[in-house]
Amino acid sequence: KSNLRKYVRNKQFPWCGAFTSWVFHDIKPEIRKRYFPGTAGLYSWARNTPRLIKPENLQSGDIILLGPQGGDIDGDHIAMVDQVFPDHVTTYEGNTNYRKQPGNIYYIGVAHKTRPFAHSAKSPKTFRVLWGIRPLEEDYFK
Repeated sequence: KSNLRKYVRNKQFPWCGAFTSWVFHDIKPEIRKRYFPGTAGLYSWARNTPRLIKPENLQSGDIILLGPQGGDIDGDHIAMVDQVFPDHVTTYEGNTNYRKQPGNIYYIGVAHKTRPFAHSAKSPKTFRVLWGIRPLEEDYFK
């Protein structure tokens, strides 16, 4: 827990991004600090590069951006793919047991969840897989 705190920066960004940054600790720090804190940063880093993966091409270990139908193109949540199935993925994700309470918007917790692809989401509000992100070899420490 104490090692994870340096990634959260006193709740200045969502814990899902902090957790992903912590898991991908072998990515160059300048990339993690600039792009991993949130969905907008990850999407902008991957967009127009081979890093951005369509949901049908996901593999175990990829980062995914999740969001509801009609939401932002870059999503609202970050997770990591455990397994890929025809209509969903299983994930590991931080800050996923979100409960809004006065004065406390980010809950620390890691969960194993099931996330649908767009074609199998049961409701427009259901967070579905929007994009995958697969870092390139050049993004890692050598």
